[in-house]
Amino acid sequence: MSYFGVSRARAWFINKQLAANYGLTVPYADVFAGTWTLDKLHGMIGSVYEDTNGNGTVDMEDTVGFVNQNIFICMQPSMGIHTFASNSEGKLEFVFDLERASTALDKMYAMIHETKGVYQADTSAGRQDQTMFQNGKSLFYYDSLGMAETILRDTDVEYGILCTPKLDETQADYIAGYTDYSHAVPKTIQDETLVGWGIEALTASGYYTIIPAFVDVSLTNKYVYDEDSAKVIALIGEKMHVELAYSFSAKMANMFHNLLNSANPSKDLASYYAANQQLDIDFAAELNDLYGAD
Repeated sequence: MSYFGVSRARAWFINKQLAANYGLTVPYADVFAGTWTLDKLHGMIGSVYEDTNGNGTVDMEDTVGFVNQNIFICMQPSMGIHTFASNSEGKLEFVFDLERASTALDKMYAMIHETKGVYQADTSAGRQDQTMFQNGKSLFYYDSLGMAETILRDTDVEYGILCTPKLDETQADYIAGYTDYSHAVPKTIQDETLVGWGIEALTASGYYTIIPAFVDVSLTNKYVYDEDSAKVIALIGEKMHVELAYSFSAKMANMFHNLLNSANPSKDLASYYAANQQLDIDFAAELNDLYGAD
């Protein structure tokens, strides 16, 4: 019904010239071989740093591997870390994998908070990650595909597009996390059938007309610099996943966001889990009561 969800599928944009300057290869081969992992992303980020102004502090004047704005809500499900899932009865149940989440958190913490080539953005000063990437000062920029038609449209940076990496090579497939608007129908409607037909018509029109125009005409033809990026966009489209638990603000679905916060980062997942596990279990039961089948 809207192309917004497709436009909000997350991707990693890479400055191709900056990569070449540091002897790095844009890892399309790894992406298509299924071997593009968080460790490889970390290695590339850590390979780029120059203290341009010589003040001994990582800041916006330097050249860095990545700018941390702490916007990793879609990376969590992309690592295969889910909070709720449907069981055989069609009910939601709490499925958070503490061991997998701990592994992912340790890797993310090391990449974001223990790597020299990462600038910790001042989030009160706007989107510094966008500014630095637009100015050719950051190797990577992580955001939505739709950024290609907005903030990246007028930049001189020649970029490639990569999907979110797997947690490790044991992960079966890529998962393209995205966010979307929620839609609702008032319970006071008189003709449910008519409204249902209207929603179906809008959805069909979006699927067959609007989304292809956005993906095939706009993104793929206007805003990419190479055929491999176009292939990655197609790959992302095949692997899209919206995290239901995040949509309802479940506590564990916000684990990355809360614990990787640059103002007070923490790896203490055990305490966070202990404080929030039962809240989410109770929340799943509440959602089942509200929306689940009898």
